[in-house]
Amino acid sequence: MKFFVALVALIGTLLLPLGSGATEPSTDCVVQKFDSAITINTDASLRVQEDLTVDCGSLPGKHGIFRILPTRAPYPEGIYAETPVTLGSITNFEDQPLTYEESASRIDSTITWKIGDPDKTIMGVQQYRLTYRVDNAVYADESRQVFNWNLSGNFWQLPIDSFSALVELPIDKDKVEYTIYDGLRGSTEAKISQASWDTNSQGKDVLHIFTTDALLPENGVTLVAKFPSGTINTYSPTFLEQYGTWLWFILPLAVTFVLFSLWRRKGDDPNLKRPELVQYGPPAKLSPLELGLLESYGEIKPDYVTATMIDLAVRGHLRIEEIAKKGLFGKKDYQLVLLKADTSGLKSYQKFLLEKLFGAMAEGSTTKLSDNKNTFHTHLGELKDQGNKVLEGAQLLDPASLIWRGALITVGIVLIFIAFWSIATFSPGFMIAVGLSGVITLVFGVIMPRRTDRGAILLHELKGFKLYLSKAEKYRMEFYEKENIFEKYLPYAIAFALTDKWLAAFKKIYADQTTTAPMLGWYVGSAHAASFDSFNDSISSLSSQIGQTLGSTPGGSGGGFSGGGGGGGGGGSW
Repeated sequence: MKFFVALVALIGTLLLPLGSGATEPSTDCVVQKFDSAITINTDASLRVQEDLTVDCGSLPGKHGIFRILPTRAPYPEGIYAETPVTLGSITNFEDQPLTYEESASRIDSTITWKIGDPDKTIMGVQQYRLTYRVDNAVYADESRQVFNWNLSGNFWQLPIDSFSALVELPIDKDKVEYTIYDGLRGSTEAKISQASWDTNSQGKDVLHIFTTDALLPENGVTLVAKFPSGTINTYSPTFLEQYGTWLWFILPLAVTFVLFSLWRRKGDDPNLKRPELVQYGPPAKLSPLELGLLESYGEIKPDYVTATMIDLAVRGHLRIEEIAKKGLFGKKDYQLVLLKADTSGLKSYQKFLLEKLFGAMAEGSTTKLSDNKNTFHTHLGELKDQGNKVLEGAQLLDPASLIWRGALITVGIVLIFIAFWSIATFSPGFMIAVGLSGVITLVFGVIMPRRTDRGAILLHELKGFKLYLSKAEKYRMEFYEKENIFEKYLPYAIAFALTDKWLAAFKKIYADQTTTAPMLGWYVGSAHAASFDSFNDSISSLSSQIGQTLGSTPGGSGGGFSGGGGGGGGGGSW
């Protein structure tokens, strides 16, 4: 029996260390002890000393630890106050200096000390002593003063076997009310932490907070202490800290005012007070691309390119041949055949389009529409520029307004770049204000092109022409009087997304006749079927596929909780 008792006692003794809460550094270092001493000064600043005993065992490639502290704290009424951190020293427990690097982030409002030598690795138990000062740590709340502080930090990547803090307050302990919290950020309980009054080595009363079990990663301990007003010269947020973020938004407002004034003088179209009348033909006999650029302030759209190609086909410069799809999941394709090599009667952008489609300008040259997928989009910019030059030459767009557009778009892009560049340097308010100013500048750049008086008149007439395209059945007499009007105006209907209405109007006009779908000399395919619906589907499919193919690009408060208030931060090993 005595032997059995002795055996049980021996086993209990051997197992005792296993229940002590010690964590083995099997995958990362372990903070064996985290002892903190905090003195609250009457100017609302803190003097902090942290002693960390860290065990990295035999883990390879370890150089030291890093400690992160916040430099802003959330105070009541949504105010984030600056809590500047000033480093005193980083040493071991024998006060021998250690190698470290300091970095700060404005976007995260943190300061980081990376302790250790990148050229040396460590093993076993290491000791780190950090001393630093924090300002603005106490604030006023109604009739009391509050010290709401995260003592350990909720962003440690390492477990902390044992944590303790001695907090010295400049007031009699009987006048202090306190509460502690522990656990994950947001916890309102104290499961493994306790607090009691004690006396430090100088004989002063200190509040001793300690844990009875290990703190897991991302778990921390927070103290909320309250005492009568007048004890401390509490920190009062400055005007900039209370309203500084909003002040930055004066910048985009000012940018909007200035650019709106500029737009009114340099970019606003002449104000025409004319009744809207139906126009039975394209204004000034301009092409679909030219009228499209006039309406969109010089910006090109895929429909304009499609309309230009169909217009060239209608005028006899090329033929479009439908290639039936292959297989169940195949897709219809189209072959383009160059019929005229002589481009002397064409405008520069029309010549440019044919040259980029066919390369060598020889009659009979062919190219498949699918061969231009993901490649032709690189020519859209030049096509737009050549079309705009025609409008400038016809004095429809103000050249000065196009220069303003380029300048504002460039400035807008630069401002957006500055906003992203400032993420790690300046405050979030600055970044948002500059970025928003950049976007506003871009918008005004896009709308800055201005039509001349003549351009405004032709735009007004274009509205009447579009009315005719969409309601042609109401004007049958004019329709009958014009030869081949359907295919002549089809490119314009495509350019202004009126294809369905134009085809529907065409169907209604011919519904009383025995005429079937018209024969289009420039198109070879199912569009010549007897059914109007089949004809409609074929033309719509052709228009859609040309636009998609030529424009395609390659894919690709008084209360508290754990982690609340100021202080905290975290750390880890590296």
